[in-house]
Amino acid sequence: MLKGPEGDGYRLYSSHVIWDCREDFETSTKSEQFRNAHKNAGSSKTQSALMGPPQFEGFETVLHEG
Repeated sequence: MLKGPEGDGYRLYSSHVIWDCREDFETSTKSEQFRNAHKNAGSSKTQSALMGPPQFEGFETVLHEG
């Protein structure tokens, strides 16, 4: 997990996952935890996907599992 810059009322985070197989990924997307985590995705009509012109966003590693 990478922690990025903080803005006006938000902080950027980025994560990356490598799945061993497609079946594991598909199973996880059908779980109750996945549905709960994504239940409000896209529901905000007040915040645009673009928050302004491009800006450099550097990230630091805050969690690494090997």
